[in-house]
Amino acid sequence: MDKFITYLRQPLPKSYAAHAYNNLSMSLQRYTIIRICSFWDSYGLDRKSIPTIASLLNTAKVANEIFKEQEDWHNNLVVNTHYLNPDPDPEIQASIVNDNVNRGKIDAKKLAINQVQKIKKIRKKANVVANSKRYAEFKKFRDHTAHNLESESQKSDAAKINLLNEIDYFRDEAFTLVNELYLYVCGVGYDFEEESIFYANSSRSLWRNCKFNIDLKSEKET
Repeated sequence: MDKFITYLRQPLPKSYAAHAYNNLSMSLQRYTIIRICSFWDSYGLDRKSIPTIASLLNTAKVANEIFKEQEDWHNNLVVNTHYLNPDPDPEIQASIVNDNVNRGKIDAKKLAINQVQKIKKIRKKANVVANSKRYAEFKKFRDHTAHNLESESQKSDAAKINLLNEIDYFRDEAFTLVNELYLYVCGVGYDFEEESIFYANSSRSLWRNCKFNIDLKSEKET
């Protein structure tokens, strides 16, 4: 018992866990800032930013492709639907199909026009965020991090804004517009929440099923 008490009274060795955690946290934060800013980079064919994608989609060629796809989709839907329960009279059936095909073309054209207006709105939203003073201040951290710089001005800027709030804001704005772009092109939204759950489960699976053995003895010998 005396030996145990003596052991407890011994000073604990210095811990470096907090330093390691701070380094990891800072690295993740900086990487997050870099990746979020890539959503908002200005137009450039070497980039996959929202302003770039929105600008490339906002062309007459893309609008025509959208019109053609929507027209084909409506026509196939109408024709297939009416051939499931055809009219006994061939002439009436042909007239019904023809009328509905024409209506499908009109609906497709209206939808294509709406899609063109939608992409213009998305592009406008993206430019408002990308050209805002708020983003310019946030982007300073990406520029400093990318070039491995840390000046006194950067530290003073960090004190003026809450980086975590800014990360959440620009991430959420990016996800909203990415979802709208995905919906515009594919006709369905992008499920970021489901994707996050998938990657979280994959990470848990990695750490639960993998073992990492570090030979500290041989490390000390070297």
